[in-house]
Amino acid sequence: MFKIILPFFFFTEILLCQVVFEPANSSVYNFLSRLSLKNIIIFNDELLPLSRMVIAEKLVEAECNLEELTGLEREELLYYKKDFEPEILILRNSDKKKTVIFRDDADAGFRPFLYRDKHFTFSADPVLGFSYSRQYGDNLKLRLNGLAFRGYYNNAGFNFYFRDNEETGNTIDVE
Repeated sequence: MFKIILPFFFFTEILLCQVVFEPANSSVYNFLSRLSLKNIIIFNDELLPLSRMVIAEKLVEAECNLEELTGLEREELLYYKKDFEPEILILRNSDKKKTVIFRDDADAGFRPFLYRDKHFTFSADPVLGFSYSRQYGDNLKLRLNGLAFRGYYNNAGFNFYFRDNEETGNTIDVE
């Protein structure tokens, strides 16, 4: 009996520790680093990626010092606050319910899909891209599509990112 119950305790601890990370190449890190250099916030960028909740905390901290920001930095802060709005609402223990389907929301910016209530948050975004270049005197095309979604249920976070890449051209795998 003990052998059956023991794994449940182990997996329960893992489930309580899930976070949603922001990719290390995200532009929000440069913004936070600039604010840190101006002593507006305290931000250590030695270890990346950070969780979206930590970044949301830093954005709220920067919002408390609006008078020290330039006009451009205020615009950037507004942009990032829209991106991190679900996390900011969680930090503020907001009961605000929201459902956004393919529209530009005043608080959250353009979202293909966003659902939020007090205990559950879910957002989904399409991943689309196309690039065309010349390599070794021939054309190379890259097409990508996929789906990204993330969310929170109480203190547990989840994140999924799928991308399908297709490269076409005569110079693929040329040595």
